[in-house]
Amino acid sequence: MINLSVGCLLLNNINNVEFSMCTASASNKRKLFKTPIKIILVFYANLLFALPSSAGVTADTAGLKTWVHGNNYEINATGPVADNKVRASSFYEVRVSRVADPENYFDSFTYMSIPRSGRAKWLYSDADGDYGVDGAEFADQADLSMSWSSFLFGEDVWVEVSLRNGETFSSVSDVTIRPTVLNFVKEKMDADTIRIKVPYSSNGRRFSVEFNHQLYTAYNDKTQGDSGKLTTVAAGNYEVHTEPKNALLIFAEPIALPDYLTPDLSAAQTDGVVYEHPPGEIVNLNEVAADIIYFPPGIYYMRWDYHAKLPARVKWLHLAPGAYIKGAFQFTDSVQEEYKVTGYGVISGEKYVYEADTKNDYKRRLQHNSNCHGDCVKMLQFEASGEQQYLYMRGITLNEPPYHSFVVYPKPGNSEETDLEAFSMRVKNYKQVGSWYWQTDGMELYSNSYMKNSFFHANDDVIKLYHSNLDIDNTVIWKGENGPVIQWGWKPRSFENVSVTNTYVIHNRMGWNDKKYNTCVFNASRHWASDSMESGDITKTIKNISFDNFIVEGKTNCGIRIYAMANTENIHFNNVSIDGWNELDATGTVSEFFPMTNSADIPVAIGNELINSRGIKLENFKVAGEYISRAANNWNSLQLGKLNFDGALWDNWNAWVSADMSSSYSNIWLAGGFTNWSLVPMSFQQGNFNITLPLSTGSHQLKFANSSNWSAIDWGNTSGLQGQATQSTGGLANLSFTINHAGDYTIRFNPDTGNYYIYKL
Repeated sequence: MINLSVGCLLLNNINNVEFSMCTASASNKRKLFKTPIKIILVFYANLLFALPSSAGVTADTAGLKTWVHGNNYEINATGPVADNKVRASSFYEVRVSRVADPENYFDSFTYMSIPRSGRAKWLYSDADGDYGVDGAEFADQADLSMSWSSFLFGEDVWVEVSLRNGETFSSVSDVTIRPTVLNFVKEKMDADTIRIKVPYSSNGRRFSVEFNHQLYTAYNDKTQGDSGKLTTVAAGNYEVHTEPKNALLIFAEPIALPDYLTPDLSAAQTDGVVYEHPPGEIVNLNEVAADIIYFPPGIYYMRWDYHAKLPARVKWLHLAPGAYIKGAFQFTDSVQEEYKVTGYGVISGEKYVYEADTKNDYKRRLQHNSNCHGDCVKMLQFEASGEQQYLYMRGITLNEPPYHSFVVYPKPGNSEETDLEAFSMRVKNYKQVGSWYWQTDGMELYSNSYMKNSFFHANDDVIKLYHSNLDIDNTVIWKGENGPVIQWGWKPRSFENVSVTNTYVIHNRMGWNDKKYNTCVFNASRHWASDSMESGDITKTIKNISFDNFIVEGKTNCGIRIYAMANTENIHFNNVSIDGWNELDATGTVSEFFPMTNSADIPVAIGNELINSRGIKLENFKVAGEYISRAANNWNSLQLGKLNFDGALWDNWNAWVSADMSSSYSNIWLAGGFTNWSLVPMSFQQGNFNITLPLSTGSHQLKFANSSNWSAIDWGNTSGLQGQATQSTGGLANLSFTINHAGDYTIRFNPDTGNYYIYKL
């Protein structure tokens, strides 16, 4: 049954016959229309005849909001679309219903991206050597595409996906949802349609729907020598990764934005704070006199040789659901204390050429310029003041970046070290799709920032860790050929206290077969300007970085490559799981860990892991379902673990399974002058007993004991901030040490070995 609300244009009325053209909005019971509908109605007496064409059936309630673009779209998988149109998926249609009302479905527009937006290379070509390579070659030759559909929900929903073009599938086992940890319920509706039950989450849900018949495998082309050129030809080549040829992503986001991220549009109409831009061409934002620019639903476009340089007054862009903007935005001044880019619309770079250089009239950067870092168009660009600033980004989708998708620069003449450290970011429900070109990085977060519930399709460094006090959680990643997933290298830096949790790499095409320093899942690359081993800086320190619950689905090239250009300590990989390695040679698949030196040949310092637990930790590191550990002896470059770490760093890393880190002692206590010699219990963690407490400047003494009343074993009879305590049953001297700087210290002790370590937090 379809309930119709019909608006009609009366064309004629002859002898009680009405000919009317009508647009219908419908409450669509189950699935009579798979596409938006326009209905031509012919009334004759009491008879009604209806012919379906195209319009949209959408929801706008507290539990579900969907949107479409009327007839303003093109189904076009090969070339560019008109400025006032959006590209609709050639392969999928998506509709959504509430679980509470499962038969009442609503259309959710399904967008699509193709390499270079269907354009040929412009003013550069394959004949131009390295300059002629833009990174989209394989995706273009393999006819890859990426479709996505976004909607907002406040309760459990069914997402119905239908195949176009007469394609079919056999059973629910032919459809995979990634990340696979989601384990959503799937039901086959008919030969071309599956529905997926998506439980509500206030964090939203971002996932891939993959049909087996759409899968292809990328191979490293051995005919090209040691390179990263990919092919779909299997014979004689190295298998790299299997993924859908025509991707489909679903972005189900929470329906309500907090009040502080929702502009008061009603007030704006009277006080002039908000400028509401009408759909169509964008030409005047460089001069707009408003604090907030609001884009209601509709299609917007900038010229290929223009991007919006926003006046200093502008501090907020808000995109309504269904707003699709072809263009880029630059906040040109640093006067604002708070910036916001919010809403569930799309910003697309599809009209820009690769490396669109503003100093070359937005054409590709000139060949004699090695890069255009400061001048190429970025989808979002900000300037930091050096004073405390905040950026809130919530909900937006970036499509087809022509270069870096997001950057913050210091004020002209200032340094990154001073200006950027005070630019704090609050990022949630951010999506990036259609990243076909090289250098389409993901996100760099600045000090004291967080990013949660995001999705990245990127063809360079995805998550860049260059700053302190970062919290990154719940990220889904689809990785291209270039760069690693996690990057914290390129130059010596100092930063600390970074937490990356719940990361799901659902696909990657990292397939370089020669030695690359900027690849693998985790990477601290060599210096951007030189591969020299003498690029280290012994005055810089990176410490206290943790990666927890990091899942890599499918095959990948390598796990870890750390070329430490700064002193490095306490890097913890916990519960990392990699499905398996691809077929590249050892040069492409082994993990590496090397300390760099400075120009005086002094190496950076690496924390000792075996004694002090301050080095590189691989805890519950799993490959192909098997835990990698020193105890299992499956870690080296010839074994499953493929860890080819510098032999001189043997004491600076460890790989273990949590169960391996048990102790023969159930409890350990500590007493010293700083506890008035009262025995204080220590906590067990990572194979050691630990306690953190304040210590004053001066000389101190302590002992460890395995009883709360000195009735059993104790340890002491040594000196220094680290070493090996001697076991006794009483009578030996205390352990003595000196503190030069007062503060909170952790005291770590392993009673099975006697090793201890005292260090300042």
